[in-house]
Amino acid sequence: MILSTEAAQIQEDEGGDVAQTYLDTLGNATGGVGHKLTPEELAKYPVGTTIPKTVRDRWFREDMEIAFRDASKLLNHEIPHEAFNIVVNMAFNMGRGRLAGFAGMRKALREEDYNRAADEMEWQDPDDRSKGHTPWFTQTGGRAKRLVVRMRKVSNG
Repeated sequence: MILSTEAAQIQEDEGGDVAQTYLDTLGNATGGVGHKLTPEELAKYPVGTTIPKTVRDRWFREDMEIAFRDASKLLNHEIPHEAFNIVVNMAFNMGRGRLAGFAGMRKALREEDYNRAADEMEWQDPDDRSKGHTPWFTQTGGRAKRLVVRMRKVSNG
């Protein structure tokens, strides 16, 4: 199971628990801990509206459960807890669909090659770095850098 420390890290990575709805950098109505509002939620809490703490807490709990399930489905094998928590963090951030695009990372995790997994997180083509960083690495800044460093530190021992 995901550690409460990882939930706290995700909350920090998402900019904390924001009480009012706002538009994120992509124009999505967002509130709480990086929760993208559904049309129904947006109708109830228009941009600039304060969202009750109980609602934000429920959203975070539900979003964490989704990220946990998504990571579990994509990694249908055992990996060290730290590596799994890193993948949950990524799933929370980008969703299962975009995370599924990290096939090289998932392969490296199956092979217990955590440095390669970190390279796959960072580079579009780790064997040809001239192609540049992955869009995720470029767009998420500090979070991506922290997760890559953490992945490099994972070991089976």
